Amino acid sequence: MSLCKAMNISRSGYYKWIKTRNIKNIYKINRDILTDLIVEIHKQKPSYGIIELPQRY
Repeated sequence: MSLCKAMNISRSGYYKWIKTRNIKNIYKINRDILTDLIVEIHKQKPSYGIIELPQRY
């Protein structure tokens, strides 16, 4: 029994994953940027919590 069959995945799906697994997608890039911004703001204003943040909605 092949590993792909045992894991219930296609061979083409496996090889696509191998080819792209080290490439960051746009979601991961945006998430990293947002995390950096949050850390920077928290360093500037460490007392800000959810109550003190301005409501935009």
